[in-house]
Amino acid sequence: MELHDKYETTRMFPIVPRYAMLKKMIKATLRAPEFADICHEQTE
Repeated sequence: MELHDKYETTRMFPIVPRYAMLKKMIKATLRAPEFADICHEQTE
């Protein structure tokens, strides 16, 4: 739910700063340990 809320707050920004914010959120999500566990389970 936290990621969804962060995404909704970026909707108020112009496209250029919004793109950088979204890119940062995606990188943080992909590097999260919870995401790594999910991906590891699906590849087995």
